[in-house]
Amino acid sequence: MKTEPLLTNAGLGSINLSTLNPKYIALDSIRTDNAHVKEFLHNFQSEFWISHKMRIHHSVKVTKEHLIRDRVLIFIYKKQNFTSINDILKLVRKYNFPEKYILRLTSEYNTSNFIMFAIEADGDVAKYKIYFETSLRPFGFGFKWVGSKSVVTRYDLKPTSEYKAAIDASGFNLHPEFLDKVKITRAMSVKDENTSKRGFELEFESLYLKDISRDVSNLTHMNIYDTLKDLANLPIIHFSGGLESNGDKYFNLYFVVL
Repeated sequence: MKTEPLLTNAGLGSINLSTLNPKYIALDSIRTDNAHVKEFLHNFQSEFWISHKMRIHHSVKVTKEHLIRDRVLIFIYKKQNFTSINDILKLVRKYNFPEKYILRLTSEYNTSNFIMFAIEADGDVAKYKIYFETSLRPFGFGFKWVGSKSVVTRYDLKPTSEYKAAIDASGFNLHPEFLDKVKITRAMSVKDENTSKRGFELEFESLYLKDISRDVSNLTHMNIYDTLKDLANLPIIHFSGGLESNGDKYFNLYFVVL
């Protein structure tokens, strides 16, 4: 079995070199008390995953009455002759990925440039997600599951000039003012294949919580800045929203950890 390299320092004992890696430190910096999230993050602190190019986002989902902050996305860029579908399957099967989607997941993996692993935990309930993106086509797919329930979501790229139309098509029908003050770099429409949930995804040049808190506070009964002030120093580059399958409006903020 491969072991992590150790550095011996007089008086300090042995130090695991992987713990000095910026990716390891970034994963360790995510504040959560949720056992599901902690266990999920620990996967990517292994020597194998740390060796990949990686990005990390801490996400928050907000509705009128509810906020979920135990949401994390890990972006993994495939390494030639290193990363394999078996590595992906081993991880998702650990969380009971639906076997009915294995062939489709494999097909998506084979054409993808990078993979996004994600978790959303609300108390004892954890939803796991895996997304694939490729430069070969203007759309991608995500697989999401919790227990025996699962869904496939399609993401379609739209011209950035049409971002307001993407918001309206989602049924969200609200246009936070901060979006008019920032350059939109990517816009997508979102639709579940097997539920009525639909939405939009927008990426933009980085903002901070102070820049958007007034606008998004108008979408909920919460004081967003006070609630999330521990994330105030992290840039936000992604905003999404839409309608849940029950008709409730939601939006998500994505804070860059790495």
